[in-house]
Formats: sequence, C-alpha cells, structure tokens
Amino acid sequence: MKDLDSYSNQFYQNQLLESVSSAEVVVPLINKLCSPKSIIDVGCGVGAWLDVWKRCVNVTKVTGIDADFIDKSLLILDLDTEFEEVDLSKKLPSYKKYDLAICLEVAEHLEEKRASSFVQDLTNLSDIVLFSAAIPGQEGTQHINEQFLKYWITEFSKNDYNCLDVVRPMIWDNDSVSWWFRQNMVLFVRNGTVLKDDIYKMQTFNCFDLVHKELLIHKTNKENNFIKDTVTSGNYVAALVKKILRKFK
Repeated sequence: MKDLDSYSNQFYQNQLLESVSSAEVVVPLINKLCSPKSIIDVGCGVGAWLDVWKRCVNVTKVTGIDADFIDKSLLILDLDTEFEEVDLSKKLPSYKKYDLAICLEVAEHLEEKRASSFVQDLTNLSDIVLFSAAIPGQEGTQHINEQFLKYWITEFSKNDYNCLDVVRPMIWDNDSVSWWFRQNMVLFVRNGTVLKDDIYKMQTFNCFDLVHKELLIHKTNKENNFIKDTVTSGNYVAALVKKILRKFK
C-alpha cells in the first residue's frame, strides 16, 4: 500500500462507524448460513466486524490482521491475542485454517500484481470467504485496483472456489448497511464444501456485475456540485474582471 498518511485517525473513525452498523445486519445472516467457530478478518482495520462476530455464541476464536499503520488507539480487538500486524502487500504467513475468512473492501488497496497471490492467501485461510472489493469508479482512499466482480470470480476459480451470490439480495435495500457492501459482498466457497442446503434455494443475483443506485446518486451529486462550484467561480471571476476594468476607466 502507498501513501500511508492517507490512512489517518479520521479514516479509521469513519470506518468504525460504517462497519459496525453494517456488521450488525450482515453477521447474523452469515452466521445462519455457516455458523463458524473461528473467523479471521484480512484487512480488519480497527476490528469492527470481528467485534460483532464475537457476540455470536458459537464463535470462540477471532483473529484480525492488518498493516502496522493501523491506529491502535481505536482498535477494539485484544492487541495481544486477537490482532496481528501483517503486510498485506506481501504473501501472508501460514495460519491454521479458520471456519470463515472475511476480506471486505481491502483488495482494491493492493496493486494488481498482488491480486492472484492475495486471493490464494485467502483460500488458504478458509473454505468459505466473505468477500467484497470496490468496483471501477467507486472511489476511495488509495483505491489502486478497482475491479468488477467477474475479475475476482476468475481469480477465485483458479483455486477451485465458486461464487455464491446470496448475500447481496438480502441486504440490497437495507440502508443500515453501507452501499459498497450491498453492492459488492458475496461468498466464495471451495468446491465440495458442505453448507446448509437452504443456501442453494436462496435468491441470488447470479454473480452479475452490478452498480448500486447509491453510487450513481453519489456520482450525480458530485457532478452537480462541481458544476455549481464552477459556475459560482466563473461568476466571481467575471465580477472581479468587471471591477478591475471599472478602475481603469
């Protein structure tokens, strides 16, 4: 990752607030599907998602891993037993397998040359991966490899994982979940992994590349504000020129 100053205290404070609200909706849904006992969060930030997972009675072990520039003052995991500093831009160290790995809005922060090995690292961690990554044009702090879902499906398929797109239909219209999770969140599952039979009867978005309306609204508002500011600036410059010309007259 580059430009570490971009990951400021304010960045992690915002991430904490957004993630807690989203996790409180998503975690119970995923828990019903696979009831994991152990969970690892790759790119955990300050630990908001794992903190919500810890409320589930079936969860006995959580591990969050992220870079050394995480603001430890905001960390809500136990620094000694639940958090490890890891350079995500390099191959991850070996871990004992977990029942569930989660990696949410992280992959876009890594260079594209790291994408294949990063996905391989995730598949080494668990047979079930809850995953989301920013799509092209989503914008964000240090997004350097924004890709559509099909790109990640191809990478996971190299490791014999299928995409189960059952999460997005459950949360698509839930305003308590940040729109980027609603837009991007899917499950990747290793072939042959036994899940509850119900999952194959659930509504699916068929792993389509989708753009959430909230992103379109954000883009539209940004464009409108740009036009408004440009017009306002133009009027100011015109008025200033007129004022200067009057002085010369």
